[in-house]
Amino acid sequence: MAALAGLAACGGGADEAVVARVGSEAITKGALLHWTQLLATERSLAERSAQRQALEFLTSAGWLTGEATAERLMPSAHEVQRQIGADQSSPAVELRESTGPKSRTAADLRLEAAAQLAAMKLSRRVVEAVPQVTSAEIRSYYRRHRRDFVMPERRSFEIDNLHSPAAAQAAKREVESGRSFATIALREELSSVLGPNPGRHAIERAIFASKPGVLGGPVLLADVGDHSLYEVTRIFPAHYEPLDQASASIASRLDQQRQRRARASFASAWSARWTARTSCAAGYVVPTCREYRGSEKPQAALGLG
Repeated sequence: MAALAGLAACGGGADEAVVARVGSEAITKGALLHWTQLLATERSLAERSAQRQALEFLTSAGWLTGEATAERLMPSAHEVQRQIGADQSSPAVELRESTGPKSRTAADLRLEAAAQLAAMKLSRRVVEAVPQVTSAEIRSYYRRHRRDFVMPERRSFEIDNLHSPAAAQAAKREVESGRSFATIALREELSSVLGPNPGRHAIERAIFASKPGVLGGPVLLADVGDHSLYEVTRIFPAHYEPLDQASASIASRLDQQRQRRARASFASAWSARWTARTSCAAGYVVPTCREYRGSEKPQAALGLG
């Protein structure tokens, strides 16, 4: 775990005391103090909370780089430097490099970048191993979830919104006397799925209860105070979306489900494996340590899980 080598190089004497080990790599008191001060400054944390987060980060970083090393996925020095450059150029990330005790050093940046890249490579390896969704699985899903592929009934209609009951009745008499409703109305289309606006429900229900070619209304639109005349011009019955049209969305849905399960399964096994390899001194025990006896689980590191 070459990326962790810099953690032991912070000061001397008491600072060299080991507070935790991840595999064969040591996390020193000096390294923990440095990261505690760094997080306390950046996140305005109390020292106790900052120390806990710092140790969880350092052990998680050790897990990631240790696993990546074992899988021969450890990023190169060039990849690490390129990642640092990408992070520093992002408007959402402000990284400072100096020798101050509360600022990020070059070693800090390298450690973070190496852990991020290790997480990305491990996650990519997990996803690449997920088997592709087959046509038989798509057909099976379609049959078992037919209700998800119902395309609701639609109706094309013409509508005329008038500001008063008298104006609506006058327009209706004109149409009944022979004037074409199409000359005074707007053409629209409506799905059978009613929206949440209660002011429109009355007109929507009326349209879906009407026969084509029959003038209806006036219906009061409670939200705007208009009175509507309407006439349904065409009905498109509800139907099932054909399998060939739904196949792409089904394949994507199944693939995403498999990827989530694969990541979760890997993260669970990975966490158990590296918890067993992580020992912490008394007073420094966090959920990533094998000595931890609480109910809290280690947080998934950098997007794994």
